[in-house]
Amino acid sequence: MGTASRQGDGTNLADAAAYFVSETGRTAAAVVDMIGHSRLAPVWAERCATTAAIVGAQDGQHAGLLAAATLVRDVGRGPEPVPNGVAVLAVTGEEYMQITWLGDCVAYSWDGVRLRLMTTPETVGEFLRYNEEADDDGRPVRHANWVLQTMRRLTPYYIAMAEVPVGHTLILGSDGVADQVDHAVLEELAREHHARPEPDPQALAEAIVAAAERRGQRDLDDVTALVMIPA
Repeated sequence: MGTASRQGDGTNLADAAAYFVSETGRTAAAVVDMIGHSRLAPVWAERCATTAAIVGAQDGQHAGLLAAATLVRDVGRGPEPVPNGVAVLAVTGEEYMQITWLGDCVAYSWDGVRLRLMTTPETVGEFLRYNEEADDDGRPVRHANWVLQTMRRLTPYYIAMAEVPVGHTLILGSDGVADQVDHAVLEELAREHHARPEPDPQALAEAIVAAAERRGQRDLDDVTALVMIPA
């Protein structure tokens, strides 16, 4: 397992990654991206990612994501901004790794030949594209950061899911990965990693984060990557 993060232009790093291996050997890994960059955003990101991983390894991917969401659903009254965020969680199984996600966090699967994006962004921009809105008018791009699903909105009745064979390498990331690293670059990094005599997930996670670049006039976003390789 390997994790890496890099702060963007915001005042605080609002991403976090965590993983946990249960007594039964079941492994769960999570990446959380908090909305905004408040003073406590790093704390909430770490708490939510750790909770998702620990509960996910014990009780499954749905329970893990719901437990993380419970932390921010009602934080009581106080002067700090109300925390909210998006997440992706993966839990190992006998044949497949189960993936759940919220908002625009991402999961990629590398099968040794091809890198596949396993998640669909839950954003207004993606909704417009799905309903055949052309990118030419700029609306899908302008609304790409407007997430439709967050931890504070999460209910047990709607959780996006995907699954990946256990033999694949899995890359989890905040939206900084998808938005700031071209898919072709990410695929080449995975290929180079796979070709090594001894694959190093930490080196791949760090290489992904290092490849993230500013796009146009947009702010440089936080970026976090977590890499799981087959045992």
